[in-house]
Amino acid sequence: MKKTNFHVERSLLGTPGVVNYSRHKSVEVKPGVFSPIYINLKNTLPSYEVRHFFVRKMSEIIGDEPDYICGIESGGTYYAAAVADTLIRPVILYRKERKGYNDKRMLVGMTPTKGSVVAVIDDVFATGATVSGVVCFFRSIGCTVRLYSIFSYGFEKEIGKKLGVEAHSMANCKDLCKVALQEKIFTKNDVKCIAKHVLTYGDYLRKC
Repeated sequence: MKKTNFHVERSLLGTPGVVNYSRHKSVEVKPGVFSPIYINLKNTLPSYEVRHFFVRKMSEIIGDEPDYICGIESGGTYYAAAVADTLIRPVILYRKERKGYNDKRMLVGMTPTKGSVVAVIDDVFATGATVSGVVCFFRSIGCTVRLYSIFSYGFEKEIGKKLGVEAHSMANCKDLCKVALQEKIFTKNDVKCIAKHVLTYGDYLRKC
C-alpha cells in the first residue's frame, strides 16, 4: 500500500492514550515482555471520528473478496464487526484460548465453509505469534486467509511470507516515528530507542 499523507499515523498520535512511550520506564506489553513503546488501539474506541476513519480505511483495503470477516479477540473484535457491517459480510471472532466449557469452540459465530476467503483483523502486528494460530486454524478447515491490522511494528511482509499469506497494515512504527519526529512529539534519541527495541521483534520472528 502506497501512502503519502500518513493520516492514520497522525490519528494514532493525536488520540489520547493510543501511543504510549517512555525511554526511562518500559511498559509490560505481555507477561515478562517490556517495551518503551506500547500501542493501545482500545483507546481509539471512545472517538467516533477515529473509529469511523479507521473502519472506512480498512474496508477500502480489504475490498470485496472476503466471504467472512474475522476479528481476533479482543483487539480485533470491534474493528472486525464494524468492517463486516460496512462490507455486508458475516462476522466471526477467534478466541486466543479455547473456551473450557459449553461448546469449547475457538470461534464465536458460524464456521466458514470450505473454500471461503477469510479476512482476519487484529489491532497490532508484532511478531506474528498471535496470528499464526489463526492462519493454521482456518487452513485446517480449507479456507484462504488474508491478514490485516491497524498498526504493525514493520514486519507484516515477513509475517505474511513466513505464514504463506498476504499481510497488510494501515500504519507502521517507522512511519509513526517519522511523523512524531516532524511534529516534535519524539526526539531523534526517542526514535533510536524505539528502533533498537523494534529490532528485537524482527530477531524473534526470524528465530521462530
